Amino acid sequence: MIDWKEEEPDIQVIPFSEFPLDRLTLNYFEFINYINKNYFIFFHPSAWDKMWQHGRSSFKEVGGLLIGFVYQYNDHFLWYIEEIVYNNDFEHSFSHVVLYPSLWQDANAIILNQQGNPEKFILGWYHTHPRFTPFFSNTDQNTHRYFFNFDYSLGIVFDPYSEQILFYIGGNTKLYKDKFLICELLRKEDRV
Repeated sequence: MIDWKEEEPDIQVIPFSEFPLDRLTLNYFEFINYINKNYFIFFHPSAWDKMWQHGRSSFKEVGGLLIGFVYQYNDHFLWYIEEIVYNNDFEHSFSHVVLYPSLWQDANAIILNQQGNPEKFILGWYHTHPRFTPFFSNTDQNTHRYFFNFDYSLGIVFDPYSEQILFYIGGNTKLYKDKFLICELLRKEDRV
């Protein structure tokens, strides 16, 4: 018999006071100006491109995981998606995608091999609705609630052909209506 013990996750949202301002690639005032204009999701350009290339690789649904950092800024989260992880171990059709445990293992390998602080972790997931209007179906909502039920969890659905994209946040899959920006927000830390 398995003795299940409920524990608090060891992944924590980082307070904005610990944001590595010294690694900003933007001017500090430019960065604050973006935040004041409700830009709360920042994508590293290579992660953005990789996600869209993966989406365009099939006329069937595909998906993967979002890896990066999340900070608490006043009453908002600020996400920086630095990496996209996907693999070829999945089942898909024109109306669904099933991501297998090997994907999580690949993501965890990246996270465990990282150096420096703050630590990256899985922020959420993405998947495509090729040639369909993007929306979170009931199945998508249930998947998000089950696997990504934290307040900071991020879900993305997009049509790689019409280039429509939607973001959902939290376990309750609330539609995110603020803005996002594609930029290399943080310089890599110098490694010793």
